[in-house]
Amino acid sequence: MQGKSKHKAAKAADTHHQLVQVARAAFADRGYGDVSLNDILTPLQLTKGALYHHFRDKKDLFRAVLVAVQSEVAASAREAGRAAPDPFQGLKAVCRTFLHELRKPDVMRIVCIDAGAILTWAECAEIDEKHMLSVMRDAIGAVQASGALAGLDLEATTRALAGAIYQTVEWASRDEAHNRIAQGEIVLLRLLDGILAS
Repeated sequence: MQGKSKHKAAKAADTHHQLVQVARAAFADRGYGDVSLNDILTPLQLTKGALYHHFRDKKDLFRAVLVAVQSEVAASAREAGRAAPDPFQGLKAVCRTFLHELRKPDVMRIVCIDAGAILTWAECAEIDEKHMLSVMRDAIGAVQASGALAGLDLEATTRALAGAIYQTVEWASRDEAHNRIAQGEIVLLRLLDGILAS
């Protein structure tokens, strides 16, 4: 009996994962509005009933996709920060990684273009809090623990840097993405150097 339960749970987890992966590819390629549930279900040979076992609706599936993408981006940024030689270089590595990850076409569409149009501000904020903001806050906290940026409020600094990154990526999503991200990175890193120097 226990073996059957484990097999059933594993199969359910696999189906959940497949739905998120296929939906992610479809949303990234065509955008949320141009993807139907059948576009996601047909390749997997699943019914809508199977989907509703895992997700309330298409929007709920998109939310799961967004969480998966944000989780990957945050993990990359956290790893980059940990690999840096000191906390301040770690913070710069975190900011740089967020810019580079968010500029990827699939990530940019899901996180920076579709998310705000599909989910509420509160839903997006909750996801940001658990991923991007958590990594940024830890990186800034490590810098402050080393004795730098001590005069700056942790939360205000976290929000300001995260906002600068998101605004840069949103600007870049409209045109000349590579050039605009590069220019935004130069400005952001110089601002960080200036803050440290002050």
